[in-house]
This record gives sequence, C-alpha cells and structure tokens, in this order.
Amino acid sequence: MVLVKKIFIPCLGLIIASLSYNAVCGQAAAAPDEGVYTADQALRGGTAYQKQCASCHGSELDGVGPYPPLSESEFLSKYDGQPMLVLFDKIHTTMPADHPGSLTRPETADILSFILSFNKFPAGKTELPSDEESLKKLQLQKPAPKS
Repeated sequence: MVLVKKIFIPCLGLIIASLSYNAVCGQAAAAPDEGVYTADQALRGGTAYQKQCASCHGSELDGVGPYPPLSESEFLSKYDGQPMLVLFDKIHTTMPADHPGSLTRPETADILSFILSFNKFPAGKTELPSDEESLKKLQLQKPAPKS
C-alpha cells in the first residue's frame, strides 16, 4: 500500500499538472484563422492604438510619411508564416517611435489584437497572450478569403 501511494500520488500530480498546462497554454497552438484574440481585446487595442500609434501609422493603419502601413498585403506578407512573437516583439521593443519600449506586454497584445482585427483576422474566445512561450506557438498567417 505504501508503494502504491509513493508511485500513485506523484503520477497523479504529473497528470493534473499536464492537464492544467494544456488548459492554460493549449490556446496558444490555435491558428489565427480560429481566432487568437477577443473582440473586447481588439476594442481596448483600438483605443490604445489611437493614443499611441495613429499619429505615425494613421488612424486607418495606412501609414503616415515615412511610417509604414499596418494593413494590406505588403504588411501582411512581411510577417506571414512567422511566429506571432516576431511582430509582438517589434511593437513591444520599438514602439511608439518617440518612447520605444514603453508599452506593457498586455498593452502590446491589445494593440496587436486591434491590428489583427483591422486586417480581418477573426476574433475568438480567448485573448491574445502576452507571454513569449505562447506567442512563439502562434503562426501569423493571412486569413483565408471568405467565399
């Protein structure tokens, strides 16, 4: 009986830990066409975008002067097929141009959610994560055209 407890309890702990990890991190394996952000997150991101980004990238994400657009095929092609972390880190470490690196990770996730929403990526049921491991698992792929 003692041997069973010594083996069973640690194994049960590993099983529970594994299930908990999948419940928390499993969303990160979702493809962007399945929705990797929520509509509420994109709405928050839109507010933050207008405050932090619109003066350079335009209120319609069409770019202003030397600042590139954050929409359309040229923008999407630049990041297509890359982990979401690449674009997240670009925003987080270099934006806004006048205060690089001043956005928090949650603010960055919200702004990226707004950018995805503007570019017709569908919303989902789980917010876009802001942690590096989860963002590494998400591939940024252009959404398939609706038929």
